[in-house]
Amino acid sequence: MWKIAFKKKWLLFHIATIVGILFCLRLGVWQWIRRERVDQVTGETVINLQSTFYAFQWIFFAVALAWFWYRFFKDEYLVSIGQLKKGSK
Repeated sequence: MWKIAFKKKWLLFHIATIVGILFCLRLGVWQWIRRERVDQVTGETVINLQSTFYAFQWIFFAVALAWFWYRFFKDEYLVSIGQLKKGSK
């Protein structure tokens, strides 16, 4: 498994996945912070539901990236040991 993990194409894929996950998590935190605003008339803090859902959406994207990385890596590993034919599910 480590032979596959350190191939050049996989190293780039690992880096891109990590950067993508961190980017999505950062956007989720930013959206979470942005969801609160102060109403100009009443002075009360108002929570924007759309921004709240966007925050959860960015976190979901980060989890999806991690899941796809896992699936691609697992499939490549299974092909390399002969348990999965290339191009099959």
